[in-house]
Parts: sequence; structure tokens; C-alpha cells
Amino acid sequence: MTLRQLRERCATRQLKIPQRVLNEVDLQLHDLPVDLDFRTEMVLRKAYVLADDWKITAPELMSQLIPE
Repeated sequence: MTLRQLRERCATRQLKIPQRVLNEVDLQLHDLPVDLDFRTEMVLRKAYVLADDWKITAPELMSQLIPE
């Protein structure tokens, strides 16, 4: 099975969240007792954006969330 077939079968897709949307997220990382690397911080920012999907206003992200 190819990767394309697997993706179609699982009905998953990758979202491209614009960097400006991620930069607007205020995580208040000073409350965490650990230092986060860049990758972990980006994952937290993406989760924050997607967790409150009613507040998403970026058209480039909205077009990815609306079913075709």
C-alpha cells in the first residue's frame, strides 16, 4: 500500500497553520518548570490554535478546515 493510499484510507490530512497565527498565541511558558525546545513549543502552539477552533479567523487555515 502506498503512502497516498494509506492517507486516503485513514482520511487524514496535514494542516498548514500560518506562522503569523502561531506567533499570536500567548502560551505563558514562564509557568512551566521546564525549558522547551522549538519543536515542542510549536506543537503546543498548534494544539492551542486548533483546540479553540471557533476563534480561528485566518482564511488560509479556515479553507483547510471546511469540508470539500
